[in-house]
Amino acid sequence: MLRTSALIILLIIIKASLNLNGNTNNKQQQIIPTDKNGLTIYFANCLEHQKRNTEIGKKNIQWLITNRTKYFNTDNVFSKTTFYCEMSSNNNAIEKHDLTNLYLDSALQILPAKLFPELNFKILEYGEQMARRNRTYAVQISYLKRMYNSGLLPKTSKKLADILLDIAEYSWNMHKYDQSTEYCKKVLPVIQAQSYWEGKIRALLLMYHNSHFSTNDTTWHSYLDQALKIAEQSGDSTQLSKVYYTIGYSHYRENEHIKAIDYYKKSRSFERIKGSPAELTTAIMQKLSYSIADSVEAVNKTSAYIIEQGKKNNLYNVLGNAYRSRAWYFAKIGQKDSASNYLKKAFDHRQSFNDKKDASPGFYYYLYEVAMLIPDFELALKYLNLSAAQTRQISMKTNAKELGAARADLDYLLQRERIDRLTLENNLEHEKTKKQKVIIFAVLSISFLGLVFLFIVRRNHKKLNSTYYELVKKNKELDKVNQQLRKAEYNSKQNGNNHSNGKSIKDEDVLYRNLKILFEEDKIYKDPHLSIRKLADHLGTNTTYLSMVINHRFEESFKTILNKYRVNEARLILETKQYANLTIEGIAEKVGYHSRSTFYNAFKEITGLTPTQYLNNIVN
Repeated sequence: MLRTSALIILLIIIKASLNLNGNTNNKQQQIIPTDKNGLTIYFANCLEHQKRNTEIGKKNIQWLITNRTKYFNTDNVFSKTTFYCEMSSNNNAIEKHDLTNLYLDSALQILPAKLFPELNFKILEYGEQMARRNRTYAVQISYLKRMYNSGLLPKTSKKLADILLDIAEYSWNMHKYDQSTEYCKKVLPVIQAQSYWEGKIRALLLMYHNSHFSTNDTTWHSYLDQALKIAEQSGDSTQLSKVYYTIGYSHYRENEHIKAIDYYKKSRSFERIKGSPAELTTAIMQKLSYSIADSVEAVNKTSAYIIEQGKKNNLYNVLGNAYRSRAWYFAKIGQKDSASNYLKKAFDHRQSFNDKKDASPGFYYYLYEVAMLIPDFELALKYLNLSAAQTRQISMKTNAKELGAARADLDYLLQRERIDRLTLENNLEHEKTKKQKVIIFAVLSISFLGLVFLFIVRRNHKKLNSTYYELVKKNKELDKVNQQLRKAEYNSKQNGNNHSNGKSIKDEDVLYRNLKILFEEDKIYKDPHLSIRKLADHLGTNTTYLSMVINHRFEESFKTILNKYRVNEARLILETKQYANLTIEGIAEKVGYHSRSTFYNAFKEITGLTPTQYLNNIVN
């Protein structure tokens, strides 16, 4: 009985496991949207897609490359867009931000704003969210500006106001104070139209910071006065706390520490949660002003409060700051042992943070100053040496990091400019093709009307020659014979023309299908001598008609299509291990290029990377 029960339970577990695997596979198969609604649902889950770790990201990229044909076997733009978005998301997970932006730009090209404005906007939102997580301000601003210029948002919407405020804030983070102020001014009419007072307070505080850093004009206080007035009218404690804190900080900047302390107290009184990170941040600034004002007992009370609340709310990052203030307090009242004890606590606390112990020159310098008050010269020298060494190290790292970030931002902006330029060129080419079609149609219409007119004149002229009564009957018979002869001659000419054209293809749909077969199945693009004339001979048509069909169906020139097919073939070769022994020149010849330079130029124009850079990204 027990064996039977155990066997039944085992079978149930196996069945449940199989069902689970089946559901997982079905889910993987359903990941490819094939219509607008499916892609909209996909973007609704974008935030979840971004929460992938490095290992999962690498596995997903490998899966996407292996199963690329599932997305590209059809002309479905939605499945292709999903592929590029998935590649972008997973490259973002493994922190390859250049490829993140490259693949997302490819998705934007497949779903142009003119045809799919809402989905194009969703992709921009997706890109901005990923750039926000990476703190790449230039890329964030680029996506936000394109969202702002899309024209999809009402001019008085809260969403539009938040976009403008984000641009202003990120510009401030990049020290572009004039640009930040410009967008703050743009957002004010939008905010005014909907009484969005939280947004107006945010804009005014940003304008205060911009004015403080970009001019010597003391009228920046007016921004703080306006913000305070709005906050007091709203009665919102959070907004009041923010405004009072900023006013306190403005007095701190002016070395007016008594006033600063007063406003910090007001800010803390409006904090909703005692001991919250925001309230303790204000307390730390208040304590700093107390120490500069040499208010010893006030520093003691405030630092004791910060230690108590920090431990109570598990905010251990604030304890080191409070320990050093306690050390300063005991040094000031002459209790050397207590001061040394809190110096050690402050030092040990900072050493417990791997990301801060080697990057805190200001912290160690403050410990040095306290050690000098005791005085303990040996301890003071230790802290001073730490501060000096870390100052040099951080200076070099900061310069390298800022230079790298600036270079990455510039590369992205240049890439974005190149893509925009190519898009504009394609649109101009498309418009040119349209105009050519209109001109050709007009010429053909005029020619046809001219032939009809000549035909009518000729027919009337023949009728006027029938003047002899005795020849009326014969002329009628001759007319019939002539008409039959003309019809036969016309048919003969038509048959002759058809025969001379061989297998000339006049049906655009048939020609387009045959063209796709030649490129995608026969891979005719690998022929290094392929030209528009040679392709027309293959298809049994003329170059003029073939060029018109290509421009109409692909909305691109023959040269651009040829390069794209060749470069895509090269990308597949680079991503496939069985061709690892081929050189770049060998790959170029394999996909139909005569020379290395032509291949390099075409590859970089389409992908934004050289073949070597692209190969390195795949290997990494």
